[in-house]
Amino acid sequence: MDGQGLRSSVVVRRLAAMLRSSVVPVMRTAVSYLPSDSLLSLRSASDLPRRLRGHPHEDDFWLLRNLDLDGATILDVGANRGQAIASIRTAVADPVLHAVEPNPWLAAYLRKREASSVTVHEVALGDRMGTFMLHIPRYGNTLWDTRASLSPDEPVAFLGAEHFWRYDRRRSSVEVAEVQVRTLDSFGIRPAFIKIDVEGFDHAVVSGGMETISASLPVVLIEEPHKKTVTMLEAVGYRPYRYNHATRSLSGPDSAALNTFFLTDEAIDRLGLESRLQ
Repeated sequence: MDGQGLRSSVVVRRLAAMLRSSVVPVMRTAVSYLPSDSLLSLRSASDLPRRLRGHPHEDDFWLLRNLDLDGATILDVGANRGQAIASIRTAVADPVLHAVEPNPWLAAYLRKREASSVTVHEVALGDRMGTFMLHIPRYGNTLWDTRASLSPDEPVAFLGAEHFWRYDRRRSSVEVAEVQVRTLDSFGIRPAFIKIDVEGFDHAVVSGGMETISASLPVVLIEEPHKKTVTMLEAVGYRPYRYNHATRSLSGPDSAALNTFFLTDEAIDRLGLESRLQ
């Protein structure tokens, strides 16, 4: 790219950033006047085209079609609004689904949307029993669950003129909920597949579930696993893999991908995945 082209590219990026900084606060304020679950409803609506095509929300979930999970017990840890649950259903027939979601508003949304087809556990998973306080900012009618934090300061910092057009402090508040923490082993289930997305606390989830994992040897999918997690799982026979949907292949953990699958050598052999290894 020549000098003029480089300058033009920089100008375009700056203009795009300025546009986002001015438009996004307006959109947030507009959404705040819609019904209280509007943020969740809008996100679910944005998922509709993908769901109608039968596509998962992330390409890694395509591999589930090769994992012999029909009718199996599946555990979604960090279920959020149910994106992974919908993706699992595109690949697995009649799964027995358990969703773990500590955010009480998201858990209530899942119970309402999934009715009796998913067992929703309104708890967090960790390496010991306990409780913690979850802080979630609200502006107007909208609860910003994506900004939930263990720290009371982060939601307060979000609620301001920088993030909302014509910010009105009287319309803002921080919801606080006490969340129960359990261990996976306390559930007494034997899952065939576990998906874990808990923002860096996966090592605590796995530590509190080693008895379950060692007994069931499920396929495990973790977003950006902690080094401690890799060590614990390797100690009971797992190897980490990344899935490339474009080549339909499994490779070592150093290749660029969002999620890491953990499978035992026995599972690789039983599922006939040797041909996919690179």
